[in-house]
Amino acid sequence: MNDFTVIQCASEGIASTGVELNSILVAYSKYRAARVGLGSTARFRRRNIFHTDLKPYNMAVIFGAENLVS
Repeated sequence: MNDFTVIQCASEGIASTGVELNSILVAYSKYRAARVGLGSTARFRRRNIFHTDLKPYNMAVIFGAENLVS
């Protein structure tokens, strides 16, 4: 997960959700968002992206998936 992208979107007023399987990275991302006052706009969830329903979202940005889809 690239928490910078989620936090950057949240800082522009866009409600954003980051999805990550690693619970340590989720906790760290939540900490970083809270530190800059975006804890309620930038959300982070511990989930498997391949088992996550993306229908509620208008856009999805996936990092590190090149080797998974080729």
